[in-house]
Amino acid sequence: MRLERIALTEAVASALFEDYAAHRKSPRGAEETGWILMGIRQDGEAIVLAALPAGADREASVAHVHFDAGAQIAAARTLRRKDKRLHVIGVVHTHPDGMDHPSAADLAGDRVWVGRLRHGNAAFAIGTADCNGEPRFSWFVLSVGDSTYSPLPVRVCAAARKAVARG
Repeated sequence: MRLERIALTEAVASALFEDYAAHRKSPRGAEETGWILMGIRQDGEAIVLAALPAGADREASVAHVHFDAGAQIAAARTLRRKDKRLHVIGVVHTHPDGMDHPSAADLAGDRVWVGRLRHGNAAFAIGTADCNGEPRFSWFVLSVGDSTYSPLPVRVCAAARKAVARG
């Protein structure tokens, strides 16, 4: 089923904004960074319950980031041991140059990646800074066969964890 909307828990939304703000102030702040999103899919919505950082051993520059796959695999396995319903929902990464949408290189790599996913589509977000230097994220969805990304509605909700527990 195509992903039509995404919900972030308040904890995940806070982590994305706080981690990105801290990254921008760090010695590696001019590099891209990112997170893998994990959560639960229900109908056309994904509820994101965790954001796994790219990792200290990521390989990055101002134009790309390669996540520390070993660290993320270990973290994902740990989370899935606690809740088998958790799956990869998507990827967030930053563009220090201010481009608020995925690049052509992002599209090329993401097309291959979504083809390997169980649902054949995923959420993507690009982190940039607004005119005041505050972090912001633009959200998209990409499915197998899509020629480009589509905007993805996102909401932040405190009740997401409770709703998932009832599901």
